[in-house]
Amino acid sequence: MVPPNDLLKRMEALNRRPLKDRAPERKDADPPPEDRERPRRSARPPQAPVMPTATLGDMPTGVEVQSDAGPALLVTTDVDTYDADCAGLSAKFREQVDDRESPFHRNVARRGELNIRGVEDVLFVDLETTGLSNTPVFLIGAMVWDGSALSVRQYFARSLDEERAILSLFAELLSPATWLVTFNGKSFDWPFVQNRAYRHGVDVPFHGTHVDLLHVGRRVWGDNLPNCRLQTLERFICDRTRVGDIPSSEIPAAYRRFTRTGDASEMASVLEHNALDLITLADLITRLPADVARAAPRRRRARR
Repeated sequence: MVPPNDLLKRMEALNRRPLKDRAPERKDADPPPEDRERPRRSARPPQAPVMPTATLGDMPTGVEVQSDAGPALLVTTDVDTYDADCAGLSAKFREQVDDRESPFHRNVARRGELNIRGVEDVLFVDLETTGLSNTPVFLIGAMVWDGSALSVRQYFARSLDEERAILSLFAELLSPATWLVTFNGKSFDWPFVQNRAYRHGVDVPFHGTHVDLLHVGRRVWGDNLPNCRLQTLERFICDRTRVGDIPSSEIPAAYRRFTRTGDASEMASVLEHNALDLITLADLITRLPADVARAAPRRRRARR
């Protein structure tokens, strides 16, 4: 058996601070009976509390919405008024979808004899998760055609207890006619949604068409660009560069900090990052070239 005082020294080294209520060191001393019977304390940190809506003051305006799985936060943004660069984007997008001879139909819709009825069928999706492999999703960004324009709807889980709710709310947007549009979504976003929905017993009734713009981007612009990451396409094809954007790799840690502290300042940046990803997908569709062989990058302009 390791002598008690040696054990305390090892624990001090691990904790890097003196242990509280430590008895004076005595050679060959046995611990008192009450110490031997005291149960061990778990080192596991407490579960993150559910953050009430009142703690989200630094985030864009949102409303609490109810699902059959409970409440969650919904943040809605009109795309055309998002900023000056987005003005008129909805009309340009609708032109591409309505015109059966447009570059969109030549480069995307006709491949594989895919059919689309109109803009009301299109559902853009982008996720923000707590990790890369079957970990909780805390933000489901969806962009839909809402009457006369594109609208971003972001379903945000204020704690991991609301993950089932945002999956349930997202499932309400799906139909057999849905045209799902993602970026790397065939490999990441859609399998992720399916895995998390299965874990929570949420039905995601999608049997429509999935268009992954990563593959479209590689086919159309891949020979003219250093790579086909979304922000590379945004910079060279959409002629925009983000300033002060939170990197994707830092988003999981930012959400964990939010659930610990309730400080939503970083979450505002996460929602903006997610919304810009969705808007860029629609923007790319409006910039598809009539002749793929002539596709060329544009000059760069910083987004302010």
